[in-house]
Amino acid sequence: MEEARRRAAEEEQRRVAAAEAEALREAEEAEARRLAEAEARQRAREAEARRKAEEAEALRIAEAVEARRKVEEEAEEERRKAAVAEVLRISMEVAAMREKLARAPAPVEGGKKAPKAPTPHLPDLEDTTTADGPYRYLALARREGFEVTEKIERGTPERPETIWLLHEAAFGLRLIVVTTDETVREASLHYNMRTDDGALNGTSPLEHGDGEPRTVYGREECLQGLRARCRRLRATGALERDWKVAPTAENSVSSPL
Repeated sequence: MEEARRRAAEEEQRRVAAAEAEALREAEEAEARRLAEAEARQRAREAEARRKAEEAEALRIAEAVEARRKVEEEAEEERRKAAVAEVLRISMEVAAMREKLARAPAPVEGGKKAPKAPTPHLPDLEDTTTADGPYRYLALARREGFEVTEKIERGTPERPETIWLLHEAAFGLRLIVVTTDETVREASLHYNMRTDDGALNGTSPLEHGDGEPRTVYGREECLQGLRARCRRLRATGALERDWKVAPTAENSVSSPL
C-alpha cells in the first residue's frame, strides 16, 4: 500500500515537472517570438526611415537641379535677349551706312541713259518652308527684297552655325536667320509698326499715350511663310521704314538667338 502511494506521488511529481517544463518551453517560445517580432518591427521602422530619408534627399537634389536649371535658363534667356538686341543694332547701323552711301550723288558718265522699259513678271508664289535648306531660304528672302548685311560664324567645330542678318530697306523689315551647313534652325522677322492699340500679336508696345498712335517693335517667327508674312505686314501700310523703337534686352520677346 505504501509502495503504491509512493509510486503515485512520484508519478504526480513527474507530471507536474513535465507540465512546468512544457509551460517554460512555451514561455520561452513566446518570448522568442515577441523578440523576433519586435526586431522585425524595428528593422521595418529603420527601413522606412531610410526610405523616407532617401526620398527626401532625392527630392532635395531634384529641386536643387530644377532650381539650377531655371536659373541657367533665365540667364540664357537674358543672354539671348541681349544678343538679339545687339544683332539688330548692328543690322540697323550697317543699313544706315549703306543708305547714306546710296544717297551720295554718283558720277554721270556719257550723259543720261534712257530708263529701261519695265519687264512684266509672272506672280512669284514660292515661299519658305520648314524643310528649306539655308541657301534656298536665303534665296527666297532675297527675292522678297532682303539683302545680307552681316554674316556671323559661331558655334564649335563639331556644331558650327551661322547667323545671317538681312535688311529690307523699303519697309524697314529686318530678318535674322540661324543656319547650320544643312538646315535653317531659326528665323525671325523684326519690324517697327504704328498702331492705335499699343500692342500687336507677337509685338511689344514701347511708347505710351492714351488714344495716341504709338510705335511698337514687332517680332515674328518665320521659318515658314516668310514672304507671305512680309506681304501681309506691308499691306497694313503701318510699317516704319526708319525705326523709332529699337529692341533691347527688356523688350525683345522670345529672342531667336
